[in-house]
Amino acid sequence: MLFFALACATVTDAAWVNRNLLHEFLARPPVAPVGQPTLDAARIEACLHSAQDLDRLGGLLDQQTIVIQDTASRVAYSRSLEDRPQLPRPDRSEKQMRAQYDEGTAELAELQKLLDRDTKVYRVQFARFSDGIKAYERDCTGSFRKDDLDAARARLNMRHD
Repeated sequence: MLFFALACATVTDAAWVNRNLLHEFLARPPVAPVGQPTLDAARIEACLHSAQDLDRLGGLLDQQTIVIQDTASRVAYSRSLEDRPQLPRPDRSEKQMRAQYDEGTAELAELQKLLDRDTKVYRVQFARFSDGIKAYERDCTGSFRKDDLDAARARLNMRHD
């Protein structure tokens, strides 16, 4: 049960990580022609590419969050069934009830393995995403000129809105 709580906490704390960084970057106003930009066209291109990659990874993390939460709910439900006392039913033999119990136990073990695996993968991907966000925020917060942005967008075949 403790792992279930940790899995949910891991995913819930980071739930919905997708920020749409590309849109945020493109929405920033360029500096006036007299201003001194800190990002040149090559750096802008790298930032746009990084924003696209982080947006994609954030979307995948959001999808994986849903899968993990679903699996965690199924594990919790299976555990709650396991904790309930099973009353004998006149229409079922002890052998049938034992088979049903064994089947439920095996299903719970498989769900727990799936939850363990998915949570580990999520943690690795989320760490990569967090590192990427830190690098993006460090490297891409500067100002830029409109013509440098247009040149970078052209090299990346991004349409202008």
